[in-house]
Amino acid sequence: MPLVLVSRSNRVNDDLFSKVMQILPFIISSNLDVPEHLLARLTPDDIEIRVQESPFNIMRHDIEVTTFATKFEARIYTGQLRSDKMALDLQAILPSGMTGFVWVVLVDAFFSPF
Repeated sequence: MPLVLVSRSNRVNDDLFSKVMQILPFIISSNLDVPEHLLARLTPDDIEIRVQESPFNIMRHDIEVTTFATKFEARIYTGQLRSDKMALDLQAILPSGMTGFVWVVLVDAFFSPF
C-alpha cells in the first residue's frame, strides 16, 4: 500500500486541489500496479494520501507528490518511466504554467491492516 505525501502552494485553490486529490489515487495505482505479481497489485483504494500543509513548508513548485511504495523488481526496472507517466498524468489536470513533481521512493516495506 503506497503512502503518498502531497503539498501545494498558495496558487492551488481548494477546487483544484480537490480535483487533484480525487484523481491522484487513480494516477498512482495505475502507474505502480504490477499485474504479474499478486503482492504488487494496486487499486485506487490501496493508496494512502497524507496532505502536508504547514507554514514551514518551503516549496518551489505548485504541487509536490512524494510516493513511498514497496520495492518490486518490475517497479525498479521501469521506475523512471512510471514516475514520468505519473507526472504527465498529473500535469494534464493542472492549469498551464503550474509546476510540480512526482517523486517515487521504492522501499522495503511491510503493511499490516487491523
